[in-house]
Amino acid sequence: MSWSSKQIKLAQMACKGAGIEDEHRRLLLGQFDGRAMVNGRATSTSPHLRNADFEQFMASVEAVSKNQQLQVRDPRGRFVYGMCHWQQAAEDGAPKRLRYIINGLLSRIQDAELGLPIPSPSTVTNGRTQELKHLTTPELEKLRSALYAMAKRHGLLERTS
Repeated sequence: MSWSSKQIKLAQMACKGAGIEDEHRRLLLGQFDGRAMVNGRATSTSPHLRNADFEQFMASVEAVSKNQQLQVRDPRGRFVYGMCHWQQAAEDGAPKRLRYIINGLLSRIQDAELGLPIPSPSTVTNGRTQELKHLTTPELEKLRSALYAMAKRHGLLERTS
């Protein structure tokens, strides 16, 4: 899902407040494995950018902002976000969100009783752990991708009306 117009506007305001010029902003957008690229140019309006990318982008902008705080204020002049808000969200939110998604996919796959081996934490860590809570963010992403592909291949992601 692409960034909403509110997210795009917030990202622009944050960059302006941090003194980040267009070239630097495009470099920050370039860190998302090409998802920000449209016609060979990095842009926040790319339809391939995800919410996790937004959080990471905001964390990067925050890291170069004065006092590591986004210079975005509400109508009363108060800062909207505390110090290191987005950096903490990027650290905490991604793994928590990924574990939630993985549990949902696992539930659908197990309920379908496909009789096939189901990708597990052990699969993506080469046996290092069977515990979802011990996976790193890249390992969680890898497991999510494997489960998503399996669920999609077997028609488990279709909406029922």
